[in-house]
Amino acid sequence: MQATKTAAPHRIGDRFGLNIKAGSGGPSAGNESLTVSYDANYFLSGVRKFLKSLAFPVYFSNTSIYKPFKSEYVMYIGHYGVGLALKKTDNKLSLGLLFLSVTLIDIIHYVLGITGVENVEIVPGFTRWVPIKGESPYTHSLAGIAFISLMVFAAVMFLGRMRGKEKDASLRASLVLSLGVLSHFLCDVIVHAPDIYVSGLNSPKMGFGLWNYPVVSNSLEIGMFAAGLLVYFRSVPVMSARFRRNILVFALCLTAFHLSLGLVPSPDSIVAVYSLMIAVSLLVIVIAWRLEKGLR
Repeated sequence: MQATKTAAPHRIGDRFGLNIKAGSGGPSAGNESLTVSYDANYFLSGVRKFLKSLAFPVYFSNTSIYKPFKSEYVMYIGHYGVGLALKKTDNKLSLGLLFLSVTLIDIIHYVLGITGVENVEIVPGFTRWVPIKGESPYTHSLAGIAFISLMVFAAVMFLGRMRGKEKDASLRASLVLSLGVLSHFLCDVIVHAPDIYVSGLNSPKMGFGLWNYPVVSNSLEIGMFAAGLLVYFRSVPVMSARFRRNILVFALCLTAFHLSLGLVPSPDSIVAVYSLMIAVSLLVIVIAWRLEKGLR
């Protein structure tokens, strides 16, 4: 019986979960053969490590002098980019309503988190950008977001008919606002850690974890916001220079606020964090509504 010898550690194989062994090719082979086994979990882990070392060496090196910002405030500016872009689908809807639709999930989540209906806690290091961990099956699950989206559709249709609006106009507004709510899932699943449920606490979780890459996630969010702003400017039929200037100032302030949250210390209390975010979210909605109402 011939003994099987193990090859020297293979750096690439070890990194990507390939277990490479060299052994005899058999009595008739006369030479060595390679046996390769594969571990999917180690492979995915290896890919993540490889991307960190290759594409982002400054930000993810343990010896780096750069410390990634950590913010306990959950403000995903990309949602507002979607709200701005939705103006193109129905420019009769106010920007305030569009912002409400894309942030409604988070506003409900803040309330449920404060009241304890959804269990939320601050866990430093949970992700590199937002260290908030919790179980949010009502607001951060595919089924929960779809249900709230349907409720918004029904409510807007009902209110539109009650106010005597044409059926087509009510239907368009209902679709756009419910789509804004539903877009929250698509945006969140990209940046969240795997903490977004499919339906309930016992269902699978989803999340690509882009918040572990602060530079990438913030670049994506700001890019979405800038793209949405460009679509918005092209969607508003009548726009004065003053109105355009004020919208730009508003957008720059919103972007600066989003980035500044990673620089300032935040309280340890989830109640304080979520109370502030409710106030900020509502303030942004009111400002957006007032800008369009008073300056167009």
